[in-house]
Parts: sequence; C-alpha cells; structure tokens
Amino acid sequence: MILQDVPLRDVLRYVTDIAGLKFIVDKHAVVIVSAGYVLPAPTSGSPADSALLRQFQQQQAEAALLAQTGRLRKAKEAYAKVKAIGGMMNPKPAGYELLAQRIAECDTQLTAPLPAWAKLSSEQIEAARRDGVRPAIEVELAPAVKMRMVYIPTGQFWMGGEDSSERTTRDERPRHQVSITKGFYMGMTEVTQREWKAVTSRNPSKYEGDDRPVERVSWIDCLQFIHQINARGQGLCELRLPTEAEWEYCCRAGTTTTYPWGENRLDVARFGNIGDQSIKRKFPDAVTLDFNDGHAVTAPVATYEPNRWGLYDMIGNILEWCQDCYDENYYQVSPSQNPTGPSRGAARMTRGAAWNSTTNVIRPSYRQAATPDFNGDHLGLRLAMTVPE
Repeated sequence: MILQDVPLRDVLRYVTDIAGLKFIVDKHAVVIVSAGYVLPAPTSGSPADSALLRQFQQQQAEAALLAQTGRLRKAKEAYAKVKAIGGMMNPKPAGYELLAQRIAECDTQLTAPLPAWAKLSSEQIEAARRDGVRPAIEVELAPAVKMRMVYIPTGQFWMGGEDSSERTTRDERPRHQVSITKGFYMGMTEVTQREWKAVTSRNPSKYEGDDRPVERVSWIDCLQFIHQINARGQGLCELRLPTEAEWEYCCRAGTTTTYPWGENRLDVARFGNIGDQSIKRKFPDAVTLDFNDGHAVTAPVATYEPNRWGLYDMIGNILEWCQDCYDENYYQVSPSQNPTGPSRGAARMTRGAAWNSTTNVIRPSYRQAATPDFNGDHLGLRLAMTVPE
C-alpha cells in the first residue's frame, strides 16, 4: 500500500526486502509493511538532514579530541559550533543534550586542580591557563593505556656549553640564546614498554618490564610508532619527536646552573639512573660512581625525582631520540627562534645520558648522534605534541 502526501520525516520506514511486497519510496510516499514486523525509530529522508547529521557527528568527534588533548579553549569553541548545528536539526541528534555540559566542563577544567601525578611549576600552570590549554593531559593510546604529558610554556634559554669550559665538546659550542615561541606538550616520562606494545603489539626491549622505557628502537621505528598514533586522531593530534632545542629547553627547565639540579654533579643520584655501583652486577669491569641506586640497567620510569617542570629521567635511564639531523657546526649558524636542526645529515640527534653513562655526559648540553637505523639497549624516546594555534 502506498500513502501519498505524507512527509517522510514523520513516519516509520522498514528497509528489509520482503518477498511479495514492492517498496516505492520518494519524498511524498511511505511503505506500509505486513503485520508482525517491528519498525525502527523514525529517520529523516532529507539529504540536507543527512548532511547535517554527518557534519554534527564529525565535528562532535573533533571537539572531543580537542578536549582530550588539553586544548580547552578550542574545544569550547568547537562544542559551541556543534551545538549550533544540532540546534538546526529535528529531532535532535544523539549527544545534543550533553553539549551545554561539555562547554561548561571546558571552562571548569581551565581552573581545575592538577592531577596528583603532575608536579608542575607555578609558571607552567599560569602559562597553560593563559594559553587556554590544560597544564597536564593524558593521551589515550589504547583502552586503559594513557600517556601523560605536561605543558611547556614559551621562553628563552642559553643553549650549548660554556665556551671556556674544558668539559664541553666542540659541537656544544658556541653557547647561544634560543627562543621557544610556541608552547607544546612534552612526555612526562620516556615512552614505556607498555605504551609501545599498546600501539605496535610488540616489544623490542632487551630489559623487559611494562613500566621500563622501551629501548632498542631506531629513529625510523620511532617515526612509524608516532604515525600509528597520529593516524587515529584524524590529524588533530600531532605527536612527534622533540627538536633538539626543545629537548634541552625541557631538560634545563628554567635553570641556568651546570646541571638542572645545581652545580654538584653527584646529585644526579637523586634525579637520574646512570652508571653507578649497581652496574657491576652485569658488567664487573665498568667504570662507575661510588653510589648504588639498585638499578643495574634501566629503571622503571619516574623512579627518580622530576625536574622543575615535572619531567622525569631527562638525565639517565636511556638516551632519547630527537627529530633533528646532526651537524657538529650547526650551532654556528643556528637560528635564534625555534631551531629545527640542519636540513640534511646522515645522523640524527640523541640527548640525555643512559643507565651506563658516566658523569662526563650528564650535562644538558651534551650531544650525541646515531644513524637513523641504529638501535641499542640504551636508546629510546620521549614524545612531544604540538599545540595548534
């Protein structure tokens, strides 16, 4: 049976083929089905409504991702646009009634107390709220697996080693002032084996433990890992390796002393896992320091004290890959704002000391390079995340 002149949006429609019945549907006709069949809830047949629904759902997902990754001001603006789209639809789409609450949550979270795990400075917190982002975030890599990140504000610092110091190497000079003009997020810890496995379903590490840093990963491996995460975010979540300048900026964390913790290099025992007496359990002939922290090789991340910006293990545990190519003379021509390294080079930068390092290499300015395909049991990564303007 065909009913004429009945608006399609106001009726129920059954869409499964039934033997013996012919379906004729246009904007003024509706199918009547045999008794005993259950019909679904009304749906719109208007192409315009379908397009609005797709737009609503897509922008709702984008707003949720902005909120999840800490971009609260942008998330609030996005939720407002989604609400406006939903307001033009009848009936209202799923999730519409929660949008006012989501907008209010963005305002609340800008001034909400920090999570207990975030050990940030007051200037970090103030800068994040001024910039309209969350001071500390968790990026979901898989169900029940989240990577913690903290906001790094803009600022200036002296990069490289003292020109007159005998402890600095040629490629650490000249010491030069660098401006970081864009705030970004930095991983609170090195990427753990749990996090790596959640994304790649494998664990290349020699010294296994879910909370230990992943190691034996090449620079190329790291880029593939990052690509897998970013692909899930539809371009809104831009995780990456930090630049060499960003890494040193984070390691120094606003300090101007020789080491991030002061002038006494032996205080590294509080802040990082390097080659102390414990390493002799595996390598009896190793040259080590006099203290013993109990970790012969890698330690679980965040075992030691964080620096002023709430970052753990910036010195020690493992070396960390950076994005930049290596050139020992780069500092002589490096730009003063947001340097990203030379445009080409056979090697890539690594930063930070490792579990087998001596105190000769624990200064923030120390540089070490490796080919992109190299991997070792002392080499892993920490991620940064761009905050779109």
